[in-house]
Amino acid sequence: MSDPRVMTADDLGRVTALLDDIFRRGNQVFDQTILTDFPLVFAPPNQHNCRVIEVAGEIVSHAAIWPCRLIVGGASLKLGIVVLVATHPDHRHQGFAACLMQDLQQTMRDEQYDLGVLWTSVPEFYRNLGWEVVRPRGWIIDDLNRHEVSAQSPPLGESVAQYDAGEHLDGIMRLHDQEPVRVARSRSEYAALLELPKIHVHVLVAGGDVQAYVVIGQAVNKRGLIEYGGSPNNVARLATTVVAEQSYQSPLPALLFHSHHELKQVFADAGASLAPLECSKGRGNEMILDVRGDIAAVMSDDLFFWGLDFT
Repeated sequence: MSDPRVMTADDLGRVTALLDDIFRRGNQVFDQTILTDFPLVFAPPNQHNCRVIEVAGEIVSHAAIWPCRLIVGGASLKLGIVVLVATHPDHRHQGFAACLMQDLQQTMRDEQYDLGVLWTSVPEFYRNLGWEVVRPRGWIIDDLNRHEVSAQSPPLGESVAQYDAGEHLDGIMRLHDQEPVRVARSRSEYAALLELPKIHVHVLVAGGDVQAYVVIGQAVNKRGLIEYGGSPNNVARLATTVVAEQSYQSPLPALLFHSHHELKQVFADAGASLAPLECSKGRGNEMILDVRGDIAAVMSDDLFFWGLDFT
C-alpha cells in the first residue's frame, strides 16, 4: 500500500472510473458521471485537495475536500466539504478510507479550516474520526409532484422562463447573495453549478428583472427543490407552476430551512404536508467536524448547508 498522496491530472481518468463504478454504475445510474457532477472538486485548482491510495499501482481509494466560505449572518467560516470517500470493494476494511480521512483532517487543521461537513450512510465510521451528527432546523415536503399546493399563473407583467446565463445569472446571484446562510460563490462557480447535469433552473421575471428563481434537481445526488431565492410568495408560485408544467419523476422533495420560515408558512397555508427536516439533503446523516473547536457551541442552531453547494 502507498501512503495517501495528492491526485495528479494523470490520475483523473482512473479516479473517475473507480468512483463512477462505486457511486454511479453500482447504483444503476448510467447517464451521470462523477467528473461532470463535481466540476469544482475536480477542477485543476482543487486537485491538490483530492487524495488517493494505490495498491500494486492501482488506485483503490479516494477522498477529497472542496474548500469554500460559509456565510452565517455576519460570520465567515472556512468550510471543508468532504466528498467522494470510497474504496474499491476488493480493498475495503483495510483502513484505507480512514487513512485518507486522517490525512484530509490534518490538512484542515494545518490550513486553519473552521469547520468540516459531510453526508454519509455510515455515521459510526466518521464518529470514530471525531465527527458528530447534526440535524438542521427546518422542514421537508416529501413530494411536490403530489400537487398539494395548487399552481398559480403569474400575474400580468410577470413571466416564467428557463434559466439563461446571459439574461438571468446576475439576477440569481443578487438574490442568493442576500441569503443569511449561504456558501460564497464566485461568478464562475455560480455559472458552473447552475449548469450541472440534470439540474433545471427557472426564473420569475418582471420588468426584465429576476424576481425569484428555483433549482429543481433530478440527479441521483441532487433531487427535488434544492435551492431558491426571492420573496416567499414568489418562490412558492414559481416552484408550483414549474412542477405543474414539467414532467418530473417522483419523488420531488422540497427542503425548507429555519431561515425560510415565511416560505414554510406559505406552503403550509396552501395545504402542503411538512415534516421535520433530518438532513440538509433530506436523507442520510449530516456530520460536522469542529476543526477550530468552538464553532459548534456558538453556531450550532444556525448552521446548515443547502442548495447546489452540497455534494
